[in-house]
Order: sequence, then C-alpha cells, then structure tokens
Amino acid sequence: MPELLPGGGAEADEAPDDFPWASPAPAPLDDDGDGRLARAERLRLQATALERATLQRRAKYVHLELEYGVGARGRSTPEPPPPELRLYSSEGYTTPGDSGAPQNVRPAWFDADLFLEGQRVARENHAGIAEAEMLSLFLLLAFPAGLDPLVATGRSDSPETAGRRYLSTSRRLVSWYTSDPFDPRSEAHRNLVAVRGMHAQVRRACNEASPEELAIKFTIGKDKPRPLTCPRSTLLDQSGGLVDGLPAVKVRADRYRRPFLTQGEMAITQWGFFGLFITKPQVFAAPRVTPGELAALVHMWAVLGYCLGIEDRFNWALGGLDAVQRRSELYLRTVAVPNLRLLGQDGSACWEHMCRCMVDGMSRFAPLAGFDVHLAYLTEDVLGLGTGLAKTLSWRQTFQLWRLRALLQYLPRWLPSWGRWMSRGLHHLLVAKAMQAAAEEDPVDGVPAH
Repeated sequence: MPELLPGGGAEADEAPDDFPWASPAPAPLDDDGDGRLARAERLRLQATALERATLQRRAKYVHLELEYGVGARGRSTPEPPPPELRLYSSEGYTTPGDSGAPQNVRPAWFDADLFLEGQRVARENHAGIAEAEMLSLFLLLAFPAGLDPLVATGRSDSPETAGRRYLSTSRRLVSWYTSDPFDPRSEAHRNLVAVRGMHAQVRRACNEASPEELAIKFTIGKDKPRPLTCPRSTLLDQSGGLVDGLPAVKVRADRYRRPFLTQGEMAITQWGFFGLFITKPQVFAAPRVTPGELAALVHMWAVLGYCLGIEDRFNWALGGLDAVQRRSELYLRTVAVPNLRLLGQDGSACWEHMCRCMVDGMSRFAPLAGFDVHLAYLTEDVLGLGTGLAKTLSWRQTFQLWRLRALLQYLPRWLPSWGRWMSRGLHHLLVAKAMQAAAEEDPVDGVPAH
C-alpha cells in the first residue's frame, strides 16, 4: 500500500467489497431528519475550540530545548529540538488529544490484509512485546507527563491496584490483537471506546483543575500520602549524567499548569506499545521477525492509534517502517534515555515507587523477576548504556537476569518456535487470571496512561 506520511500522502486502495470488516461511508450529519447529528457535531466542535484555547494557555508553561553533554562537538548553547520531534513537542502541546474521528469508520489508508497480518504478528510475539511494553513504561513514567496522570487516577500506586489495572490493560490488548476494531459488536471496539472515554475523562479532569487541586491529585495516596516503595531511590545515580556528545531534548514544564494528554503526548504513549520492540526485536524473543512483519505490526498500531483519537499527522506509526524506526531511535537517543539519567532525587523516588508497584502487581498474575532485574535488562541489554547496574544485583537477582536473557535472547535463537510458545502460554495465563479476577471482584478498568 502507498505510504502515508505524517504531513499527508497517498491513500490506500479501498478494501474489497467482500471484506467482512468493511464499514459503510459516514452518514451525512443531518440524515436523521431532525438535525440531531448536526447539533452534536456543532457541540463537539465548540468543545474542541474551548479545549484548544485551554491548551494554548497552558502551553506557555512548557519549554523545550536541545542540550549537549559537556564537550560535545564544542556546543554548549541550547538548540531547537530535531525536526522529526518538533511536531510532537510544539504543535503537539496545543492540539486537543482526541481527533474526534468516528469510531466505526475506517481511515482511507487502512489496509485490511496488512492489519490482519499485524494482529498475527502481535499474537505470535505477545510475550516479547509485553516485556517491551513494560520496559517502555519505565521510560515514559520518568516524565511528569507520564507519571502524574497515572497517579491522579489512584489505580496504580500500590501493588494491589496496579496488578488489577495492568491485568485489565492486558485483557484489552488481547482483544485488540484478535478482533475487528471497527465492528461495534466486537470486544476490541468496545474496549477502544472505553479507553478513549477514560482518556477524555482524565484529560478533562487535569486540564480543568487548578494548580492546588492538581497538587493533591498528583500526590501518591492523595490526601493520605503513603510511604514510597523505593528502597534504592538512588538507583539511577550509577548511570551518571549525560554521555559526552549525547543530545538531550529537555522538557521544562510547570507541573501543575502544563497541558495534559494532548496529541503529542498521545503519540508518545502510542510509541510505548511497539517502539522498543521494533527498534530491537532480537532482545524481545523475536530474532527472526522480518521487516515485512514489523511493517504489519506498525500498521496495526497506526490503526489502533487512529481508533484512540490520534490525528494522522501525530500518529507515530504512520510513514512506513523505516521512518517509524528512525523516529523511535531518535526519541530514545535524544529524549527518553537522557531524561532517565537526569531524574532528580524526588522524581526518582516517585518513579521507582510506581514502577515497583507495576512489576510487583503484575507478578501476582505472572512469574516475573523483580523491578531491579528488569531495569538492568533495560539499561544494559536493550539500551546498552553500560551503567554497571547489573553489578549491583544480588546473586539471586543476577540469576534472574540471566534467566531473563535466556528466555528473551538465547532460547529464541536456538528454538525458532520459542517466542510463539511463550506467547501462547502468556495468552492462556492472562485469560485464566482475568476470569479468576472477574469471579472474585469487579475488575478495575485501566489503560496504560504514560
């Protein structure tokens, strides 16, 4: 299919008439005879205009600049962010986070065969993708923009609540990998509508709240702050400051007056679901995945991003595999990794607490290693930072790290079907645990709010 670049481009051919997921063209706004749809659209446009005005007012509290490490090519003065990231860091902060695109109408660039292939790739590599998603959350939660809205929900700041939340998220992801997102009768469609609604609720609550209200919302435990679970709150000090020559896009923002869940932030969150995996699939149990399979996976996430309200120009997964991989590498090198290195003491403690709650909570449903082990895998095996973090692990943790390496790197090289076996096992485990949780209590709805 012709590629669609973020700024515009060719449209995909229409799906064949016999394709079962084909959606009818959108009906005229006033075809119900009394103009109800037209009035609803006017109200939506008015709400969007008000939200845009709010975001423009809040955006003045966000400043981005490009800095280099000491002695890097002789540069010491800040520069603008790279062009490929400027869209997400400038316009991205002033554009409402929901495009308003209809939930049951396929975009013009939708490729049915490529989407189905992307779902197959996601299912067969579910275990490796799940690990990549968790490690991506480590990176995304290091930003206040990713951490604060998650804290505000009050559903992820303890192992108990985090476990239920991420189990619910995993169940939703399985539905996105297995059913039609445009069919109102499908589980994928219902889950996408629910997640989109929750995003809107959190977005509205944060953007309309006063700084004083947000100061309470963004406190772990709210009005009854709980002790933070961070026995190694200086964990990241071992990675030092900026590497010589490594540019860093620094985000300077007023924590309580900045815009929340804008198009730019939605796009970065979208990256968290597939960006690490397509950048380095060989460390996520997929050493034999082909470029064609990665392109299909990326297209699937372009479609899911559209369904979640991301505009085409901000959709991280549009533009073709090469462009998406290049964009992902640039984001890692200039934004995510430098930010992880520069976490302050207070930020590091809150970040570590939320990450530990996530890992400990998920360990209630799956046999996972501890937070320290996964962080060492991220910094050493995935990012290659050479922090020496692995050397600080206990003997038990060191064994867990080598076991993780065996599961995600060595065995997939020797056994071509290993990734599929792990993914099938994970799928059956998630289904069983979800049914058990539903039987014990009402499940806690949740989305990965990065």
